[in-house]
Amino acid sequence: LDTPADLGESVLLLAAFMSGAAICGLASAREQIQVGQALNGFALVGNALLLILSFCFAQYRGAKFCAAAACGLQNSMCTVYFGPMCRTTHLTGLATDAGTTMGRLTAVVLRNRCFLRSLDELDR
Repeated sequence: LDTPADLGESVLLLAAFMSGAAICGLASAREQIQVGQALNGFALVGNALLLILSFCFAQYRGAKFCAAAACGLQNSMCTVYFGPMCRTTHLTGLATDAGTTMGRLTAVVLRNRCFLRSLDELDR
């Protein structure tokens, strides 16, 4: 990192990665992904769209942030489905777990506040 701008860009890349993982946490707010749920399909389609955006706008500076979000989403989907022993990108376990947890916590708050339901045992 030669300049402060490089540091800022690295932080934004990390934030984009964690945002992708948080999307998975929102889509799979329970302990594991269940095959056939619509929200899980939404996460996979979102991953494809992020990769398509990063490809189509590769000449622009923001394309790498779309790619980082797609990596976070993919890594989180794999981690939620197979467990933390399987990672699809290297050295990103903490960022993936933190992003997924933020997404799950957001889903719990939305479910509790917006739908006016009390928390069940798993959400506590």
